[in-house]
Amino acid sequence: MYFLIALVIVLLIAPVLMPAQYQLVRSIEINAPVSTVFPRLTDLNEFVKWNPFSESDPTSKTEVAGTGVGSTMTYSGEKSGEGKMTIVNIVQDKSVDVRMDFIKPMPGEAMAHWIVAASSDNATTLTWSYEQKLPYFKRYLGIMMDFMMSPIFDKGLQNFKSLVESAK
Repeated sequence: MYFLIALVIVLLIAPVLMPAQYQLVRSIEINAPVSTVFPRLTDLNEFVKWNPFSESDPTSKTEVAGTGVGSTMTYSGEKSGEGKMTIVNIVQDKSVDVRMDFIKPMPGEAMAHWIVAASSDNATTLTWSYEQKLPYFKRYLGIMMDFMMSPIFDKGLQNFKSLVESAK
């Protein structure tokens, strides 16, 4: 009995020691100049083409409205859940900031950033970062996020690289 009480106490207190925010950063080099890469990041219709999340969910449906700052992409699917992405900031030839609102299965909010930098005259480094505040008990998920999300982000970056490089 004391063991169960101690276990419950540990489970209730442990999140205090865990990070309150999760961050993932992945990068890839693309054999194309920034002027070719960047426009594909500011149009969510392009994201639909390289989105790694919809690849794993054949029931996924997306709808894009607008272009540039304020444009949105709503999505729903059995595996991908339901949510909305909104471009909230663009720094020309530098970065795109996207707010992600998750509706189902677990409500929440996160930010994604696509950052480009010329790595040579004809190559660009694309960095995709993701940040999410973790409510107290969701901090347990933060422990597994790298394991779950890194392969998905790597796949998305590889999809983007293939899309851009095949269009040359």
